[in-house]
Formats: sequence, structure tokens, C-alpha cells
Amino acid sequence: MESYDALLNWAYDLQKFGIKLGLSSTENLLRQLGDPHVGLPSIHVGGTNGKGSVSAMVQAVLDEAGYRVGFYSSPHLVDFEERFRIGAVNCSKERVRDLMARVKAVCHPKEPPTFFEFTTAMAFLYFREENTDLAIMEVGLGGRLDSTNVVNPLVTVITNISLEHQEYLGDTLEAIAYEKAGIIKRGVPVVSAAVQPEVIRLFEQTCSRVGTKLHLLGRDFSISPNGAGFGFHGFGLSMDGLVPALAGPVQQKNTALAVSVLQLLKSYGFQVDESEMRLGLGKVQWPGRFQRIASDPTVVVDGAHNVGALEALRDTLAAEFSNVPVILVLGIMHDKDIAAMIRTIAPSAHEIICTRPAYSRAAEPEVLAEHAGKVHSRVSLVHDLKSAVETAKRRAADTGGVAVVAGSLFTVGETLALHREGKL
Repeated sequence: MESYDALLNWAYDLQKFGIKLGLSSTENLLRQLGDPHVGLPSIHVGGTNGKGSVSAMVQAVLDEAGYRVGFYSSPHLVDFEERFRIGAVNCSKERVRDLMARVKAVCHPKEPPTFFEFTTAMAFLYFREENTDLAIMEVGLGGRLDSTNVVNPLVTVITNISLEHQEYLGDTLEAIAYEKAGIIKRGVPVVSAAVQPEVIRLFEQTCSRVGTKLHLLGRDFSISPNGAGFGFHGFGLSMDGLVPALAGPVQQKNTALAVSVLQLLKSYGFQVDESEMRLGLGKVQWPGRFQRIASDPTVVVDGAHNVGALEALRDTLAAEFSNVPVILVLGIMHDKDIAAMIRTIAPSAHEIICTRPAYSRAAEPEVLAEHAGKVHSRVSLVHDLKSAVETAKRRAADTGGVAVVAGSLFTVGETLALHREGKL
């Protein structure tokens, strides 16, 4: 068998084929593998932001209740194996090598899959062979034509909608919502935290057409402040004093979506009591999402990579570090709406340090600095990410502040790798 590194390099080389929206290639690949997705109990999680957090919460609670739950997510932050989890454990390198070799063996050399099609097939094969009680499948891009949309889930989640990937999904909220709504299937209940009237209208019309129900946060279930935590009300359940391990106001909404999914899953035999729900939510970990990786000074990494995610980061910083100077390290991909992203997060920063991860899609620090200089008076650039974070730590120590690394999951992933290696 080929080595792990050789197979992984072959898989990464599939990225040269870019993004091909459509299901036929994935269906053909899975057919060669015995259709491991067919009949696999699953939930399907789409939306603009919060997909990973909601999925991690559902998995943590079901894990606490004794279920064996797979979770397929993307992208990975440090290690490729992060994309394939059962419980809190990543797939081993040995098993990943085996999966890569077997999926590669059925790939047509003249019509190779994209990288995401390849990894999606690996995930379905892994969860089928591991006989998971449930597989959580996170949409990669959009929904309607995303490779994961071959699944027929027990519950569908569409977290929220904002402008993203407009070159693939469309220039308007309605166009993007149409693509996201493409994961809604006949008879499969949907939960969502969408707020825009035109988006909700489209979701309602889609659900009506396929004969299912939309469960909407703020209408069909709700959250309310309650002491140090918050309460959840809906689906016949009222729980007060919920305190998820993931920080920030946005995580209250994500928790509500996760609890809703868990309530809907009860009709399929997934029984979770209140204590298991509290324990699971209190233990959930989702790396790179407002994750504190150091203290004295505090260093936080957050993979916020679009305007909506940066709005959530802004709110979380206000809640967690009120009146504390934020030394912000930004590395953003060149194909993002850089100006809008910086305008969103700049008011939260005492100082902005512009940098870039070692990734081909990353924008040059000079580009970030040009935009940042229009909305902030303290802007500097440091080309090397490691040096940028070290500079932020020194300035946070000098000001009694906090260093925050954000702008892209690639920026956060490289920072986490440096931290793990003891280089920060």
C-alpha cells in the first residue's frame, strides 16, 4: 500500500480541479464503494456560520448519552484526520491511509473527483464500516449541489444565511438561500436560526413543497437570559441555566439549534435526559472557535472568515473582554470581501496587525493594511504569521490586553500548529 504521505499528496493534488458543484460524481464514486451512505442514520448541517459549533454540540451530548456518533467537517485546522471524528477522537492515520487507498482505487483516472468529493466518500465509508449510530454531515459549500447532499438525513439544519461564496452561490441573499434550501428533503424536519424575512419565506415555501416542517428560532423555539446562563423553550422542553462550553452570545443560538435537533431525534430512538444534555454542552470542544490557547497574556484564536462570523466575534469580544485592549492579528483570503470584513471587526481592536498564513489564497498584508488604514488609526503589517502573533503577544502584555488571531481558518490553523509545536 502507498504511504500515508503519498496518498495525502495525491488527494491534495485533486484541489487543482477546483470546485465542481453537482452530485453525479459523488454518486458514481459511492456506487463503486457499495453506496455506504444509503440508509446511514444522519443529520445534515448547512448554513453560513455556526455549522461546526452546532454539530460539535450535538455530538458531545449524544456522546455523553452513550451513542457512537461520527462527524464529518471541513476544512481541518492542523491535521487532515480532523475531518473524520467518532466521538471526540479523530480517525487514526492508519485508518485514513486505508480509506484513502480504497477510495483512490475506484476513482476513474480520466474523470477524477474533486478533493471534497474524495473526502466525502471517505467519510461515508468510514462511518458505515464503524457502524455509527448517527453520522453528522457538514455541508462544504452551499448545499443543493454539495457532495454531502446525497444523504437522506433524519433532521436537516440550516443555521443562518449571509452573503458568502458569491462567485458560486449568487450575489443576493435569496440566491444563496436557494442553494442552502437545496438540502431540505421530503418529510425531513428542518431547524434554522434564519432571520431575514425573504430567507424565511423561501424556506417555508420549500418545506411546504416537499411536505415537511420548518422549526424556526424565535418562533417555534426560543432562548431567554437566565442568570449566568440562558434558558431554552420549545419542543415540549424548558431548561434554564444552560451554560455551553463554547463562549459568546452567538453560541446561545447555536445551542438552541443543537437542543432542537436532539429533541427531534428522540422520535428516532435517540434518548437524552436533561443531565446528559447539560454535561455534553458543558464539555463540548470545537477548536479554532474563540479558543483560548494561552494566558499571561491571553491569546485567543477564532476562525471568523466572513462578515457574519466577524460580527459574532465582535459581540463575543464585547462580552468576554469589555474594556480590555484587543491586539488583533488578521490574515484573510484574497477572495473574501476584505473591506467589509475589516470594517466589521476594526472597532473592536485597539490595534490591528496585518499578516498572512503560508497559503496560496491568502491576501498580502499590504492589501489588508490599505483597507485597515481607512478605518483604524493603529495599523501595522508583519509578513510572517509567527512574528505577527509574537508581536501581538508583546503588545498585549504591555497594554494589559488580549491577542486575538482571526480572519481565516487557515490563519488559525497555522497558529494552532505553531502553538502545538511550542514555537509560540
